[in-house]
Amino acid sequence: MLKIRSSLKLVVEDNRIKLGIEALDHILEPGIIKGSVLLIAGNPGAGKTTLAAHIMYNNIVKYSGRGVYISFAETENDFYKFIGQLGLDFKSLHARGLFKFVTLLSVSDIDIVDKTIEAIMEAIDDLEPSIIVIDGFTALTKILSPPQLRAFLHTSLIPLLKQHVDLSMIITDLPIGSKVVGYGIEEFIVDGVILMKLIKSYTGYERVMELRKIRGVPLNIYEVPYVIKAGIKPLLIYTDEISEKRREKIVTGINLLDQDLHGILRGSQILLTGVSGSGKSVLATYISGEAAKRGNKVLFVSLDETYDFVRGRFRSLGYDEILNDKIILVCIDPLTHNLSEVLNLIDEEVSKENPDIVVLDGVRVLYRLSNKRLFWLGTHRLTNIFRKKNIVAIYTYTADYPHERVPIDTLVDVIFALKLEIMGDRVARSFIVWKNRHGYAPSQKMKIVFGRDRRLEIIGGGG
Repeated sequence: MLKIRSSLKLVVEDNRIKLGIEALDHILEPGIIKGSVLLIAGNPGAGKTTLAAHIMYNNIVKYSGRGVYISFAETENDFYKFIGQLGLDFKSLHARGLFKFVTLLSVSDIDIVDKTIEAIMEAIDDLEPSIIVIDGFTALTKILSPPQLRAFLHTSLIPLLKQHVDLSMIITDLPIGSKVVGYGIEEFIVDGVILMKLIKSYTGYERVMELRKIRGVPLNIYEVPYVIKAGIKPLLIYTDEISEKRREKIVTGINLLDQDLHGILRGSQILLTGVSGSGKSVLATYISGEAAKRGNKVLFVSLDETYDFVRGRFRSLGYDEILNDKIILVCIDPLTHNLSEVLNLIDEEVSKENPDIVVLDGVRVLYRLSNKRLFWLGTHRLTNIFRKKNIVAIYTYTADYPHERVPIDTLVDVIFALKLEIMGDRVARSFIVWKNRHGYAPSQKMKIVFGRDRRLEIIGGGG
């Protein structure tokens, strides 16, 4: 006989449930309705099991729940071994009586429906779970016909879960390239559908989570890139209010920035764009060095050059003494990571170092190696994070020709358009302030010159 639970641990307020993953809870405000059944469908290797296990683990640990994981796909030992590598210790939860794993690998085709219901009823009776996961639901779709599957879901499985469990998740496979889940009827019966996709890119696959529907939640965001690291980490675009600190200005000692542009406001996003060799990286290094000399902490991230090369440039411009103190150098090879992984590495470095200024040198390489839509979503997310944290960000982007429009020019506040000119037997570099969202943009061309001591100078500007 089924027991009725006296407490609903996962309910936060007004019969709404939190998933325990901050970014998803942010999207799914005010929370998922109690008793909801979610369908998690996705390509092989997209992280379906990881997402469901992460949600279950967080809810048990954070909200004092109990969980049952029913699998048609793997044994209990394999589950503990795989999920333990992500830092989710379900073994200890099992030892404390908070978690139970049920494997139905050996169930025959004839018994699969009855055994599934029997396993759920037994788990509810024994553990009184607040959350249940059914993994490998594809096994059922291969055995049952569409009418049989619809009847099983509509009259047996889903009513049982809704009556006795706060949150249920059903995991099923979605072949790469397919747009239909199972027979196409499953997603119309459940309360929510989360689709986890692998999108081909130059460096492999990008992972994207598509929120097709969540009953009772007004969805404003439908696609979210994510990485698998200690569970699932969605790379969400936050749009929180910017703090008053953004009105403060950073002093760099460079007249163009401190006087002609009336200073750099904290949270400003600056783009240096120009053809190859026009001086973008050198100018970014110069701005970084001068700002660091005046007490600002700089995180300089290179996406297309080696650590020794970048360090050598700082040394040649006279900033050797403040390297590793006020200037932190990080080099990331985009060929060994997908876009979401690169952005996550940058995010982690920013959280660790808490800089005043971040330089992302060589952003064009990310655009070339990734899906264009994901690139825009990723850079949009970064600019919002930097604004929220009041960090000045400087991006260098290689254009194909002078004054070319580039994909991120609408996301930034200030644009320096650099130009390379051959004048007789010498090369001249200059730039104009193409855009200044915060006010005045000098119309005069600025020259970039090197003195005899290799120190860079900017000549020009003024009213």
